[in-house]
Amino acid sequence: MGTPKLVSADSETGQLAGTIRERIAANLGDPSTPEGGAAAKVVGLPGPKGDAGKDGNPVGTEQPSDRDADWVFAERDVNQRVHHAIGLDGRHIFPRGVQTGDAGSFIHDVVNSDLSWAAIRDANGRVGELRLDMTGHVPQDVLDGWSARMGTGVGGLPIDVLIVAGQSNATKRSSLPVIVSDVDQRVLQWNAAAASIGVVPATDVQWIGNEFAREYVKNVSGRRLLIVPCAMGSTGFTTTSINPPPPGYTYTGNAAQGTWDRTLTSDPTNHYANMIAWTKVALAAAGSGARLIGALWSQGESDRGPMSQTQYAAKLDDLIGQARIDLGVADLPFIIGSMVPETIANNSVSTTAINLALLDTPRRVTRTSYVWGPAGMPEYGNGLIHWSPQGQAVRAREMARDGLYRARLNVAAANPVPPQALTISRSGSAVHISWAAPPCRVTAYNIELSTDSGATWTAVALADGPIATYCDTTVSATLPVWVRGSTTNPVGTSDKTLPEKA
Repeated sequence: MGTPKLVSADSETGQLAGTIRERIAANLGDPSTPEGGAAAKVVGLPGPKGDAGKDGNPVGTEQPSDRDADWVFAERDVNQRVHHAIGLDGRHIFPRGVQTGDAGSFIHDVVNSDLSWAAIRDANGRVGELRLDMTGHVPQDVLDGWSARMGTGVGGLPIDVLIVAGQSNATKRSSLPVIVSDVDQRVLQWNAAAASIGVVPATDVQWIGNEFAREYVKNVSGRRLLIVPCAMGSTGFTTTSINPPPPGYTYTGNAAQGTWDRTLTSDPTNHYANMIAWTKVALAAAGSGARLIGALWSQGESDRGPMSQTQYAAKLDDLIGQARIDLGVADLPFIIGSMVPETIANNSVSTTAINLALLDTPRRVTRTSYVWGPAGMPEYGNGLIHWSPQGQAVRAREMARDGLYRARLNVAAANPVPPQALTISRSGSAVHISWAAPPCRVTAYNIELSTDSGATWTAVALADGPIATYCDTTVSATLPVWVRGSTTNPVGTSDKTLPEKA
């Protein structure tokens, strides 16, 4: 037996070679060949070319029978409509169909939709969804129907909900004069005034809500993100729209300013109450499968001066705890954003007090994290108090990538891991030590120094618990020094880091 030869179609016409097609046609016309014998058994009379859709005629259109001789055979349905034919030249022809059906069925009213193949028809000759178009693909109306029924496609993806709260650095303050992002249909925003959900446009400003959402949907497959904006500029726990203000509160001259103190229920603009109400309505509007995934908090500037570190920490902890109760999410992650680093560095002791309260939140409250914003990115010409659009984008993405992750891990489920990136350096008699917070729950850092190659260790007193730096001036500049560290949480104490020398 010889080696079989491969048969291929012409690259331009898509047809088999003429000699092959002639041989196929001859075989089909000869009952003594396997092909011809099979063709002779086909039920139904030969059909016209028009039935097969060559001229764009709908299936079932009667054509002059004198053209039947042009076909070797044609398959027909019970209504004598051709749905597969082979011509004398060997071409296989499939019809373009007429589809009919009521609006509620899976068979849609689509006329002359260039069908190339239909696998299933009902008793009335209607074409079902298992079909291909003339290009060999599933038609768009079928894909749309599947998407609507099965919840696929961007429009059908379930929705995650994010709260954005605080003051001006959590609002849409300013933007670049150019569009820097395309529209992402997965990024949505709640409009409290209209009680509606809309896609965030490409022209929207660079603020922490929008930029967090864009980063989030890139990393969480199969979900959309709905932003619920709740922030208001120049507001805090000590501001109020009541005039004259109650003792301990400040009226800023804006009757709509309001307060973040949830206990000041007499203030007609209570931002905490609005946050809870708007979030509940947004969750309901988001539909089946919606879930609340976290809250961003960027605030503190308005409470510098009126509040101490302890007072501010107590109010923030109360807000987080009560929000989790009111929203029914006991472990709702809260991601705390820092003030502008230049504001912290260039302002008074009162600014440092609020910053320490913010920074220490992960130690006080589980399922929270603190994210430092980038230095060198304040808003130009505005007193270093606000973030630039670039700064907002950078810190928001860090909140989405690292902040949410750390907040979820901030729970006492196991022994902690040691401090990260522990380093030591010297400047004369000063020993500088720094480290990074590990991704776990930490309630205390334990830093030790040695001047005898680790034979003995002395614990250092960390005056500012949440600060991940320490400077020691007690070690002689002539002595080498080693440092190591560990962490503690309610479960236990971590292993110690390897010693670092300076």
